Amino acid sequence: MIFERAFIKFSLLLFLLPGFCISRRDSIPHKNYYIEIKRNLKKIEIGYYSEKRMNPKIIFKGKLNELSKEKFYSLINVPADSSEALIYFHCLWGNQKHFHRETLKGLNKTCSDTKTKTFFSIIWHAPFPGYKPNWDAADEKGKKLKKVFEWITELYPQKTNVLCHSMGNRVFQGVMQEMNKDSLKKKCIKEIVFAAGDVNADVFTDDYKNLSQMAQRIHIYKHSNDRLLKFSKFRLHEKRLGLNGPENADSLLKLHKNIFLIDVTETSSWRRPEPSNHVYFYWNPAVRKNLNDIFLHKESLSEDKKQTIYLYY
Repeated sequence: MIFERAFIKFSLLLFLLPGFCISRRDSIPHKNYYIEIKRNLKKIEIGYYSEKRMNPKIIFKGKLNELSKEKFYSLINVPADSSEALIYFHCLWGNQKHFHRETLKGLNKTCSDTKTKTFFSIIWHAPFPGYKPNWDAADEKGKKLKKVFEWITELYPQKTNVLCHSMGNRVFQGVMQEMNKDSLKKKCIKEIVFAAGDVNADVFTDDYKNLSQMAQRIHIYKHSNDRLLKFSKFRLHEKRLGLNGPENADSLLKLHKNIFLIDVTETSSWRRPEPSNHVYFYWNPAVRKNLNDIFLHKESLSEDKKQTIYLYY
């Protein structure tokens, strides 16, 4: 277990080195909120980051069951214009301060010319030293955040985008497990992006079975040499969404007109090798360009809804 934790953390820290990050002197023109579900799953903290140095400012801290919709709405400053929001679910141990803030800065930069001006970063904790116990428990965090997720989509009706990275996909899976219990499946999400999805490849036959009814478009990134997902596949003995793509992909894409599969395997060698091939959404320029196109809501040019991104555009 100690080896597992060291291996994963080392791989994630390496992605901060390429140097595309925004300087400390740069101001961040977007509104960056964080919503942190505490380890006991009973308490929640909500805050935002200052524009210049990304220093956190707490605006609510208390029991989750004491947070009402009215209270939540009073905390969030919703722009009067037609801007959009992005809900970001980070990876395993991605709650570490430096990692978390640098990722947010990167997403701000990627979305700089889009309508996405408000970011809600979901912070969750991995309490166990090993990989598998944390994966098994990650969906429970999402279940607790279902009502907050719905409140955001109501604040930004059909203007809410979602990005899930790695085990953040598992946390989002917990949100969907709870939303599937509702009889009414309303279209409340504009774009969903699954990057390095650490969920089972057959998830669209189970917890994601209603997702195409709730989102305008769903984009699945696949990297066939994602080393962390290869490790995940070995530990869980299941194919991974971000490594193998969805189960029965051709049938799925044919059945659901709003689901797209994007192969990013050929983007791995930009400037210097990235050992894990797992955090391409952050540092790889080709993938960031594709993310920008998605959040600009550009139409897919591929008739079969499959796309391969190469080293350069």
